[in-house]
Formats: sequence, structure tokens, C-alpha cells
Amino acid sequence: MIRNFGGLLLGGVVWQAATVVFFTALWLALGADRSFQPGAWEVSALWVGGALVVYAAGGVASGFSCGKVARGGWAPKLLCVLVLALGVAAVFRSGGTGMRPDDVGMLEAASNAAYPAWAAWLNAVVGPLAILYGASKARRPGEAES
Repeated sequence: MIRNFGGLLLGGVVWQAATVVFFTALWLALGADRSFQPGAWEVSALWVGGALVVYAAGGVASGFSCGKVARGGWAPKLLCVLVLALGVAAVFRSGGTGMRPDDVGMLEAASNAAYPAWAAWLNAVVGPLAILYGASKARRPGEAES
């Protein structure tokens, strides 16, 4: 039981840390001009693709770390459900409206970014699926899922 709680906690910390680090790197690589449509808060196709990679990488890392500590069990599944719930909540978050200023900081961009509906839903499921994949790779060969 303690291993499951520890795995869940570690998986959540790794998820948060990985997504913050990877999104910061993506923002630094693209900047505002390539992250958004010109003059608007709608994200670019380049950002949508990068976000999918971020959620996949963060999910695999967090699922793997959770699965290693929890040794399977229910922790990776609960982590998956929690990340899915956060992703679905983000689908219903409204982005910024009006014109985007030319000089925008990363935190302002994150709070005002508007994703197309299809991309928001895709982001909501990529992370949880990647968590399950990462957790499956944490098991030793021949070890059954608990």
C-alpha cells in the first residue's frame, strides 16, 4: 500500500516537473511568434505538435517512475485517471480573446493559449495513454500486471 502511494506521489511530481521543463524548452525554442497564430491567442500547428510530444514524454516518464516504485498495482491506473481528469478539465478552459500582444511572457501565454477543440481532446488522452505505456515498461520481463 505504501509503495502505491509513493509511486502515485512520485509519478505526479515527475508529471508536473517533466511537463514544466519540456513546455519551457518548447516555448524557448519557438517563442511567441511560432507558438501562436499571427496576432491571436490560437496556438499554431507547430505548438500543437510540440505539446503532443511533451505530453507523451511526460506521461512515459511519470508512468515509468510510478510503476517502478509501485511495482504495478493501482497507482499507475489512478495516476492515469487523475491526469485524464485534468486534461478533460483543460478542454473546457477558455483561452484568451482579442489580439495577442507582440511581447508576451511564457506564463501569460500559458494562461491565454487557445487550442482547437480536437487538439485539446487529443492532449487530454495522450498523457494518460503514455502513463500506462511507461508503467508497462517499468515491469520486469515476465512480470504480470497486478
